[in-house]
Amino acid sequence: MKLSKLGIAVMVCSLLVAPVSFAVQPIYNVEHHEIHAVESLTLKQIRARIMNAAAERRWSCKDAGKNSLTCGIDVRGRHQAKVEIQYDQTSFSIHNVSSKNLNYKNGKIHRNYNKWIKILESTIVKALNAT
Repeated sequence: MKLSKLGIAVMVCSLLVAPVSFAVQPIYNVEHHEIHAVESLTLKQIRARIMNAAAERRWSCKDAGKNSLTCGIDVRGRHQAKVEIQYDQTSFSIHNVSSKNLNYKNGKIHRNYNKWIKILESTIVKALNAT
């Protein structure tokens, strides 16, 4: 079977675009992840544990109002993400605020962002459940 130059060009372009489309996924937000701490924690303790967990994963956090933190990460100086973490004595949530070089568009983002959020979520859960 002979392929025309146009056919070959279309095949090459589709091969180049395919990896990018597979790397983009619906954005992962954490919605009211329940806190199952062994001991009752104060809001101040919850805040401190969230900030320590985030720092463990190279996120920097600052206060953003009552029971709220703004946290950011910079990966290799090329990719940045900023999230808001809201918390109370029963749960916490993580929502995307902004990103740079993570292909965010129409509620979708590079899969690495989702991986970072899932790792952050897991680290926070461990920190809140520690005795």
